[in-house]
Amino acid sequence: MTHSLYMTQGDTMTQTRHEQDEHSTLEEKKSDLVHTDTSNFDVVKLPSSSSAEIVATAVQLVDEHGETQRWPIPSSSPRDPLNYNKWRKLGIVISCCWFSIFSLALVGGLGPIMSTFYQLYHDQGAEKVTWLSTLPSVMVGLGNLIVLPMSMVFGRRPIALGATIVLIAGCTGSAVAQTFEQHLATRIIQGLAAGISESLLPLMITEISFVHERSKIFAIYWASQNVFSSALNLAGSYQVASMGWRWYYWIYVIAAAVGCVIAFFFLTETAYDRPPQRKDGVSYVVDKYGVNHALTDEQLDAAVREGRFRPPSEYAEAETGEVTFVETIKPWSGIQRPALRIAGRTLGDVVLAAMCPSIMYMALLLTVVLGCSIALSLTYSMVLIEFYHWAPANAGLIALGGMLGAFFGMFYAGPIGDRIVMAMAKRNNGVLRPGHYLVVSIVPGLLSFASLLLYAFTADGSSTWGGPVCAWFLNQFAFTSMLIVGSAFASIAYPKNPGAALLFVVGAKNIISYGITQGTLPMVTTHSSKWAYSVLAGITAAAYIVGIPFYFFGDRMDKWAMRQQQRFARH
Repeated sequence: MTHSLYMTQGDTMTQTRHEQDEHSTLEEKKSDLVHTDTSNFDVVKLPSSSSAEIVATAVQLVDEHGETQRWPIPSSSPRDPLNYNKWRKLGIVISCCWFSIFSLALVGGLGPIMSTFYQLYHDQGAEKVTWLSTLPSVMVGLGNLIVLPMSMVFGRRPIALGATIVLIAGCTGSAVAQTFEQHLATRIIQGLAAGISESLLPLMITEISFVHERSKIFAIYWASQNVFSSALNLAGSYQVASMGWRWYYWIYVIAAAVGCVIAFFFLTETAYDRPPQRKDGVSYVVDKYGVNHALTDEQLDAAVREGRFRPPSEYAEAETGEVTFVETIKPWSGIQRPALRIAGRTLGDVVLAAMCPSIMYMALLLTVVLGCSIALSLTYSMVLIEFYHWAPANAGLIALGGMLGAFFGMFYAGPIGDRIVMAMAKRNNGVLRPGHYLVVSIVPGLLSFASLLLYAFTADGSSTWGGPVCAWFLNQFAFTSMLIVGSAFASIAYPKNPGAALLFVVGAKNIISYGITQGTLPMVTTHSSKWAYSVLAGITAAAYIVGIPFYFFGDRMDKWAMRQQQRFARH
C-alpha cells in the first residue's frame, strides 16, 4: 500500500531532469493539470549523489493565466480517491465530521458540568478532579501517535472503525463507573479513541481533496466540531440537571453507535497506491512510506530495479475496474509489510517534521491557543454560578457564545481566509507561501489576546455576566479559525512530508498544552483570576508576535532545515 498520504500541497523534492525532459511539447503542457515552475525552488547539490534534489516551501497554485490548478495530480483510475464522485466524497466527509463532533465534544465538553464533578469527588481535591477534563485532551495527542502508524500498516478504514468501537466502550465505562479512578481511566480511553479526529480523519479528507479545496473542507470539518460540540455542551448542563451525569455518557454511547453505522457504510478507504503521474517531463511517484518523489525516466527505472517502486505493469493490473459496493464496506484493507518498518518510518517522519522551524512554531502557537481555551473552560462554570449566581443547569448557556464564535471563525478562516491567501498568492506570481497563512492568523491573534484580558477582568464577579460569555465567544472564534489556518499552514510548510507535519502540528498541541491547563487552577487559587488570565494573555501575545520573523524568514529557515535533513540522510 503505497499511500497518497503526503502527496498533498505538491511534493517538491525533485531531481534534475534530462535535457530532453526539460522541453515538453506544447500539446503535453496543454494537457497538464499542474505545471511545475522550478524557478521557485531552491536547488541543492548533494555530496553523495550526482543528481540534485529540489527543496521548496512554495506551491504553484495559480498559473500564468490566473487559473487555479489541481494539485496533487490524480491518476486516471476510478479507484483513485481524488477521482471519487462527489457523493462518495461527501459520505467520507460526513462520516469524519460525525465522529469528530461527538468524540471531541465528549473529550472537551465537561466545562459546563465540572461543578458537578467537583462536588461529587470533593474528597479528591479540585486539582485532581480537573484531570477528568485535562487528561483526555493529552490522550488525544498520544492517540494520534498510535493510530497514524497503524493506519499506514492496516489501512485508514479499519483503524477508524476500530476507534469508533473503542469510543463506545469508553463511554459505556464512564456511564457505569463507580469510583473516581474508574471514571478517569475510561475518560483516558475516550481520549485515545478521539485521537483519530486530529490525525487520521484530517488525513482521509486530505487524500480525497485537491489543494485549492482543502481550506473550505477543513473549515467545515473544524467548525462543525466546535459549533455542534458547543450545542452539545449547552444541552449537557440541562441534561445532567434533569437526568444525572451518567446519562451524559449514555447519550454519547448512542451517538457513537450511530456514527459507527454511518462509517461502516460511507467511510470508504482512502489509502491509495497511485501510479507514477507524468507531468512536465517528470514522473511523480509515491514510495511505500508515503513520501513522494519526482524522478526522471532513468531514475524511475533504476528505482524499480532496486525494488523501491512497483513495476508499471503491477500498477496497471491494480487500476482495472470500478470500486464495488462490497469493496467499500469491507472492514479490512490488508496488512502492509514490512509492518514494523513502515510504522517506525511514519513516527520517524513526524520527528523530522518537528525539526522544521515553521512546523515547530505553528505547533507551539496552537498549543498556546488550545491551552488557553481549555483554561477558560475549567473555570467559567464556577464563575457564572458563584459570582454571577447562575443556576447550575443554566451554566451551559455560555456555549451559545462558543457556537457563534466557532461559526464566525469558520467563515473568517474559510471563505475570507481563502480570498486573502489567493490574493497574496497572485501577487507573488501565483506561488503560495506558508507565510501567507500567518497573515490570516492576525485577526485570531488579536481576538485571542482580547478574550483572555476580558475574562481576566470580569471573572471575579465585578462586572456583568456578559464579560465571560463574550470572552468565550472571542476565544472560540480564535480557536476555530486557528485550527483551520494551522492545518493549511502545516500542509505546505513541510512539503517533504506534509502528512507528518499535519500530525505534529495538530496532535502535539494536545500533549504540550497540558502544562497550561494543569497550571491554571493553581495560578487562580494562589493569586487571582485577573493575575492568572492576564499572564495567559501575555503568553498568547508573545506567541503571535514570534510569527513576525517567520513571515519574513520562515522559508529560508525551513529550506536550510530540510537541506540538513537530506545531507544527514545521505550519510
